[in-house]
Amino acid sequence: HISGQAASVLRNAVAFERMRATAVTDPLTDLPNSRALGDFFQKLVADPAGEASNAIIMIDLDDFKAVNDGYGHQTGDAALTAAAAAVRVLASA
Repeated sequence: HISGQAASVLRNAVAFERMRATAVTDPLTDLPNSRALGDFFQKLVADPAGEASNAIIMIDLDDFKAVNDGYGHQTGDAALTAAAAAVRVLASA
């Protein structure tokens, strides 16, 4: 009986972690979203002398609305996905 309860607790913990990850990740680009940025700042303020080094990258795609308006949202989504892939490559270098 205890093993069944433990399994249920583990399933709930895994489901909670998936939901948390979904809440802080943009579904299209799979990059951290503004909620993740808020969480990051809260942790930084709570422990300003933290062990890990940190970096923030903020990118503004100039006139991106024109891409969506001129070529459609599918093309805009592809452009955002490509930009996110480029950010990942640069961040891992």
